[in-house]
Amino acid sequence: MKLTKREVLSNVMAFIALALFQSFISFIYAHSESQPTAFKIPDAEVCLRDQNQGNYSTCHAFCTGCTMKVVYSRSPKVIPGRLSMQWITMLSMAKKLCDSEYSERQSFDTMINQGWFAHENLALLSQVGVCNEESYHEYDPNLSYSEIVEDWFLGFFARNGKGTNRRPDREDSNWYKQFGISSKHAYDLFCPKRNTPLSATFQRGNREFLKKLEQLSQNGQISKKFYRCAHESLLRAEALRGRQLNKGIPNCDKTIFSNNPVTQLKNALKNENLPIPISIKTGAGLDGAHCISVIGWDSKGFITINSWGNDTTYDHIPYDKANEALLRMYLPSNCGIAKGGNAAEKNDSRRSLEGDR
Repeated sequence: MKLTKREVLSNVMAFIALALFQSFISFIYAHSESQPTAFKIPDAEVCLRDQNQGNYSTCHAFCTGCTMKVVYSRSPKVIPGRLSMQWITMLSMAKKLCDSEYSERQSFDTMINQGWFAHENLALLSQVGVCNEESYHEYDPNLSYSEIVEDWFLGFFARNGKGTNRRPDREDSNWYKQFGISSKHAYDLFCPKRNTPLSATFQRGNREFLKKLEQLSQNGQISKKFYRCAHESLLRAEALRGRQLNKGIPNCDKTIFSNNPVTQLKNALKNENLPIPISIKTGAGLDGAHCISVIGWDSKGFITINSWGNDTTYDHIPYDKANEALLRMYLPSNCGIAKGGNAAEKNDSRRSLEGDR
């Protein structure tokens, strides 16, 4: 039986309509099943802060610190505690010293208020680690110059004249008061050659860095707290990465959000199973952005932890603001940060650290 042109066209249209309908049903089913209505990193409570970043542009330290808190809390090789945001800030400052685009003599206030990118921090922390706050200098963005100079001289005489005997300039004083190391010695420690990236220091692991650290300590050129925190941090990195440390600092980059940032961020949270640092548009900070931690989502939107202000509870980014607010995310797995709980058995940092207490 020969079909008329109208019947052929009708059958073709029906076939196309059926195919489109089936595709639509598959799309709805896939998306409704792929994302639960609520999700939260189960141990993200360790990120709830009791500290404010204050006047300095150090949001990058707080948002990456949240990720590391969860990683460390899952490892039987790491003693739990409040991590040092000051150490993470110091590492970012050292990275700036080493980079060719920054000057060694750039002012302390300029450097610390330039902000920084979270993926740079994550890559550094995977190799160097971070100590507990009690092991290092307190995070304090409100020191005056008179306090800095007075503290340096008191420390100088307390060391019975060991170390450099020149009067510190303003920038070295700021560095020493905040971090327990001058900018000159930080440059010598972290930057093997002028205008060489900091990553070159760790191309063959941490051995060369430890050697330089010992020399500075023996010469009285770093504080006891700097020395203690550096050792504690390196032990933690070794416990978590083991032989991977010999590969040096990982190369990683930020991830730009696509046209569907809600689905993209939800998938990333499930896959990483760690708090994810993200940049949101604020008009402040580096590139007009501010770094916060995302730890899940619920009916209100994405659940976040912010380092601005005195509110220590969770906050939200509503879904209808996501396209406008979300700029970049920094995936821990791209930067050498594992989900935790897989520490190398032969590297017992817990036992080593307890021996130093």
